[in-house]
Amino acid sequence: EIGGGIRNLSVVKKLLEIGVKRVILGTIAIENSRLLKRFIDLYGKKIIVSLDAKNGELMKKGWLEKSNFGLIPTIKQIEKIGVKTIIYTDIARDGTLTEPNYESIELIRKNTNMKLIIAGGISYINQVKKLKAINVDGVIIGKALYEGKINLKEVIKYVS
Repeated sequence: EIGGGIRNLSVVKKLLEIGVKRVILGTIAIENSRLLKRFIDLYGKKIIVSLDAKNGELMKKGWLEKSNFGLIPTIKQIEKIGVKTIIYTDIARDGTLTEPNYESIELIRKNTNMKLIIAGGISYINQVKKLKAINVDGVIIGKALYEGKINLKEVIKYVS
């Protein structure tokens, strides 16, 4: 998977041609629904949308700008377009080793049937277990792995 700064069809096509399995779209997916629809029509499940929020507001352009789009309306719109998988990152918690934003995650889960991958704040196996109980489909764990707070083998064993 690859994401970050991808804003046109030619880049997505090239990435998939060289063997990338799935392409993650962020800003372009929330700003240009017509282009997102084109990506989905051409590449289907190979397109993932990343939704990054801070204090309940969707952010864009590498987490630097507020998008002025609501989280749940955006989720409903992209699901209607045909997106099958989203990554939700609470950027206020990313890299903090605190805990995921369960309230937002539960709200998202109640409002979509898309596959839901969570990033931000995951630091203990019990948090992964709680996310699984919320019917989250995947997690992205970063700093907790590097700092030895969570054991990857234990996580894999639990989710397998």
